[in-house]
Amino acid sequence: MAYRGQDRNNFGISENRSFLLNGYIIGEQRIKKLYLKWILGTTIVLLMPIGQFYRCFLTFYYPEYGSISRNVNYISMLLNLTITLTQAIIIFRLNWDYFWSYIDSLELLNIPSYDKLRKQIQRKRIVKIFMFASILLIYKAPEFIYTPWHYNRFTIIFHLARYVGHFFIFIILIDICICLQAAFESVNKQIVSCCYNNKQRLLLKHLLYYRQCWFHALEATQSAEKFLRHYVTFFYVRFAVHTVLNQIHLFHHLKSSQFSDVFYFLIVTFTNAILVWYITANMIAVNTFSQNSLEELYELTFKTDSIILEQQIYMFLDQISKTDAGFTFGNLFLIAPNFITSFFTLTLTITIAFLSYL
Repeated sequence: MAYRGQDRNNFGISENRSFLLNGYIIGEQRIKKLYLKWILGTTIVLLMPIGQFYRCFLTFYYPEYGSISRNVNYISMLLNLTITLTQAIIIFRLNWDYFWSYIDSLELLNIPSYDKLRKQIQRKRIVKIFMFASILLIYKAPEFIYTPWHYNRFTIIFHLARYVGHFFIFIILIDICICLQAAFESVNKQIVSCCYNNKQRLLLKHLLYYRQCWFHALEATQSAEKFLRHYVTFFYVRFAVHTVLNQIHLFHHLKSSQFSDVFYFLIVTFTNAILVWYITANMIAVNTFSQNSLEELYELTFKTDSIILEQQIYMFLDQISKTDAGFTFGNLFLIAPNFITSFFTLTLTITIAFLSYL
């Protein structure tokens, strides 16, 4: 077992930092410079509102466009425009100092030195890219089907381009979750190895090292949560609004037997649900991994007859059990299975209430 200040393998500080930043597609220098803001600014602040204004224009001059109910369509367009502009404001208010604080804290753990964790992170990053690419293609599939490529190829490219920044933020969020899960798991693996290694006697320096590693992982989690707090809250609010609007549109199109539009809103509802499930599962996993050390830590009490060590173990147990490591909804509720159940129930209730008035 290696302790702070010792090299576990050939990974140094720069290699470790580079590995942590590999999941963001672009390099560290491009993130620090204005390239990233230009990408987000062009796609979210410019292209997304243009798309919404264009749809509002079509709805105003062609009332039959997009929905059988003019009032519902107007309200839908206005809400979507408001959501898009709110998203742009939140993106530009992101405090990137918290992001670099997260990187600095995580860098101290030297996660890439664990071969299994490094491969696990790389595998999850591949799944992440595959998931977002699939969701984007499925989400835009109806436009590919109903818009001839030779007739309006610019429209198709425009719709794809305006979602680049939108999904880039999700890529950042998921990669942060993946690295935080690995950070807590690295601490758990060291504690487990100590528990089941009968030849190794628990020493105070071991326990202090475990606490220090767990504290670095906690610091990284808190910095990441502060960095993405407003966007995570916005993400769930937007999902609730879109779910209600999509079900209202779906209800109207079913009544008018416009099955092509029914197919479109079914796809939108499905892709939104998959996206929320994937992101939520990763955020919940951060909290789950942070609590996984409790049982192993308790077993360490049987490996020592030192009162000082026992006190340190119980202090560590108390710190883990009382600390809610993870992402929050507006700094009010921890995103955990109970929160998600309540959130989906509330969204479903609001949807049914709206449909009952139509």
